[in-house]
Parts: sequence; structure tokens; C-alpha cells
Amino acid sequence: MKPILAKRPGFQVREDRFDCLDSSWHYHEEYEFTFIDYPAGKRIIGNHVDTFKEKELVMLGPNLPHAWRHVDGVEDKTIAARSIALHFSESCFGERFFSLPELHGIHDILKKSKRGMLIKGQTRQKISEWMNEMLDTTTQQRVIRLLQILDLLSSSEDYELLSTEGYWENLTAADRARMDLVYEYILNNFTEEISLAKVSAIANISVPAFCRFFKLRTKKTFKQYINELRVNYACKLLNETNNSIAQICYESGFNNLSNFNRQFKEIKGSTPAIHRKAFL
Repeated sequence: MKPILAKRPGFQVREDRFDCLDSSWHYHEEYEFTFIDYPAGKRIIGNHVDTFKEKELVMLGPNLPHAWRHVDGVEDKTIAARSIALHFSESCFGERFFSLPELHGIHDILKKSKRGMLIKGQTRQKISEWMNEMLDTTTQQRVIRLLQILDLLSSSEDYELLSTEGYWENLTAADRARMDLVYEYILNNFTEEISLAKVSAIANISVPAFCRFFKLRTKKTFKQYINELRVNYACKLLNETNNSIAQICYESGFNNLSNFNRQFKEIKGSTPAIHRKAFL
């Protein structure tokens, strides 16, 4: 899954409609806000992989690889699925515009977006409303609205940083090629048993070399990374289904309940039962 370098205008707002969420893994030089309205999917931002439900809003910095994929069971042709993408370059208002002292808050947001930002709560609601409005406004009004979006985000705490800092910049071309293959395999198999020997073979290096390679570039062991992905998926199932905790344990890729409970508490700070109760 080699990321594609996409060419974007310096400033644009675009709406896309689709039956099945399945974007290529790509990156571009512009900043991006993406609002997605889809029943359920997988989000890949740099070295972050997670699932989402229904509506989500993400801000991405330049050259950060990203993609969204469907999850099984939502390829329904009757679903009115869509996304809105807002792209802008750092120089679209002039080379030094965002470096003005008066815009230090916005400059900080631009810096954080290089890790990818999942925007939540009322901030997500307001920005997504503005992005919808931008589809039917003039270019001048769109520019004003973009500055309002950045201003709102600069004073908000309703966001989560996603990818590891500096993840993409520190990869050589060979590293990127290996990580492409590894992420593709993880994305398609994280709910099944994953063999370290298999994934090492996919990366075309030995098991010890792969373990060092993966931890150096993701700041996590391969086992830790898989456990976090499975626990995040388990949270989705706990929130959205009535399946028993034992069922969810196995559906998420864990092979015994005690390990599932232990990993869940270590990663989320509570047991699966408490997490489910808090969500209700």
C-alpha cells in the first residue's frame, strides 16, 4: 500500500459522494480538513490505525499519509455517504501570513496538525457546519470561514493527536516501502491471529530485525501496537453492540478473556464492563 503523492490546488473545498468508503493511502503538500459522514470505517493517519462510527472530522498537516476504509457490513448501496475536504497551502495567503505574531495560536495548530488531529465535541459540530456552508459560498467568503475555523480550533481542547511526531519525515524510501506493506497487513488482519514471523516475512527481514525496525519507527513494540488497535476496536463493539464481553474479546482478536481484560484496563484505564456502563 504505497502512499500516493496527490496534487491539490492551493485552496479548495470539495464534496464527494460514494457508496463504499475506500480511499487510497495518499499524502499531499497542503493542509486538509476532512469531514466524513459514513456508518463505520477504519482511519489510517501516519502510523495511527483506528475505527470510527458515523461522522468524524480530522485535520491533517502537509505530507502526512492518510486513508479511510470501510468495515465489513456497511457496503450498502442505499447509504448516502459523503465527505467534505478543505485543502489549503501555508502560502495561500502569502509566504509569511501564518507566521505573524498575531496568529501564534493558529501557527501552533498548524504545527500540531502534522501529527493529525481528530476533532471532537462542539468544535467538530461547528466546524463541520461551516464546511457544509462553504460549499455554497463565494471564494472570498470561504477564505474568511477558513480563518474562523482555524481561530476556533486554536482556542479549543476538543481534539486528539493521532500519529507519532515526526513519523513520516524520518523514514527513508526503503523504510516507507516496508511500512506500507506492514500497515496493509495489519489493517486487513488485526482481528485475526497475527504471526510475527508472517509480518516479518512481509517486511522481508528477520524477526529480530523487524522488532527493532518497528519499535524504532513507531515508538511502540509490535505487540503493543496490535493490542492498542484491538482494544480500540473492542471499544467500538462495546459501544455499538449488545454482544457479551467474552464475544467481543474474541471478535477483537484476543484469544483469552483474562488477557483481554488486562490489556483493556492497561490501555483504557478501566475494565470493559465499566467502559460499557459509562457509555450507556
